[in-house]
Amino acid sequence: MRIDIATTATLRPELLVKTFRSFWRNLFGYSRHSFYLYINVDPVGFTEDKIDTEYRFLDIEDICRNYFGDRYTMFTPQEAHFPSAVRRCWTMPTGFARFVFNLEEDWELQYPLDFDTMVEVMGHNPDVAHLRLSIFKSTQESCKNWSKFFIWNGEFFECPIAERGGIGWCGHPSLNRVELIQDAVKNIDFTKNPEKQMKAHYNWFKKWSTNYRFGSFQPQNSPASIKDIGREWMIKNKWKKKEKNKEWFTTWKRSE
Repeated sequence: MRIDIATTATLRPELLVKTFRSFWRNLFGYSRHSFYLYINVDPVGFTEDKIDTEYRFLDIEDICRNYFGDRYTMFTPQEAHFPSAVRRCWTMPTGFARFVFNLEEDWELQYPLDFDTMVEVMGHNPDVAHLRLSIFKSTQESCKNWSKFFIWNGEFFECPIAERGGIGWCGHPSLNRVELIQDAVKNIDFTKNPEKQMKAHYNWFKKWSTNYRFGSFQPQNSPASIKDIGREWMIKNKWKKKEKNKEWFTTWKRSE
């Protein structure tokens, strides 16, 4: 089966290579499925020097080619805008793939997980719309998600029904039904942060939170499976989200 991977990135090849290396080593590498990458590279990050920027684009293309061969499409817009980047990547998946793996450039997978089992869980549970990897540790019975807890159902840690509209979907690395991604493209306002519009107070998403299940694909009694490697980079290189309300950010900028 073909799996489409949607990746939003910036000019940070040093992070992208860590992300792809960890996911190929621990998730994709031993799968029987095939993968196609859609990646948007916004022209922002680390440097504003034109020559260095060109080299960084080339570095990123080399990384994509190394892990995906010729099975990738790369977008290189003239201006950085996170919602537009998401729209480009989410618009591309078609009927060729049943599932879309959402993977931003700055996540590191900490240990092996069985991707084929993850796909099988969604394959034989047609009401599961989204399974994400977790930044929180799990116990035998539950996995923390911010101030809430997902409960083990025998296959994955499931979001409680009452919480689906708020924390059911998450922008962390995740496997999603292509129909959910296609519906998002039709209904999201891409002048604002799309991740914050996957909530039940948006009418289009209410049917998903009402009729579909969401959860974390995480072994029981396990440490967090993913690590955010972008935040440390941001602090070190003095970049931050441009908007005062970080939930609605669209663009990065260098701190003064």
